[in-house]
Amino acid sequence: ASGPGRLGAIFQSKSTRRSLGIISLVMVFQQFTGINSVIYFSSQILDSAGFGVSAAKTAIGLALAQMVGTAYSASQADARNRRTVLLVSGAGMAVGMA
Repeated sequence: ASGPGRLGAIFQSKSTRRSLGIISLVMVFQQFTGINSVIYFSSQILDSAGFGVSAAKTAIGLALAQMVGTAYSASQADARNRRTVLLVSGAGMAVGMA
């Protein structure tokens, strides 16, 4: 069963192996930031911070902001050089975590 639909075909080309390695590292770094935990527990975090009843509304606002930001980033990645978008956003995340 050979052909373009084979999963093993991903690893045959040096450029696709490199791309797969880079995107895997990006996903690992995203996990290290802990943003998924923050988003998941955002209403509890906001409630503990004293937002009270509006914690759920604020969490919904946070999710909407994330959705808009993701859509904008995706459109810019296609409109601009993907490497530049990755480097600029990575620098922004590093500054935000400092």
